[in-house]
Amino acid sequence: MAMDTQLADRYLKDSDCNNGLYLVGWFNCDQWDNKDYRKKASKLNIDELMKLLNAQAAKLSQNDINMKIFVINTSLR
Repeated sequence: MAMDTQLADRYLKDSDCNNGLYLVGWFNCDQWDNKDYRKKASKLNIDELMKLLNAQAAKLSQNDINMKIFVINTSLR
C-alpha cells in the first residue's frame, strides 16, 4: 500500500516532520451500480480495512515516526 511506499519512504523519509496521516475515502455502498466500470469494491468491510491499516501504521511507527490512519466514510446511506 502507499502508506509505506509513498508516505513513509517518500514524504517522511527526508523531512523534518515525524508525523504522517494516511487518509482513505470509503466509497463502497449498495447503491453503486455493479455495471459501473469505476466500481472497484474492496473485499473487506470498512472495519476490517481500518484494522488492517491501523496494524500497518503501527508497524511503520518506529524510529521517531508516528503514523496514523483516518478513514472517511463517504458512501451513500
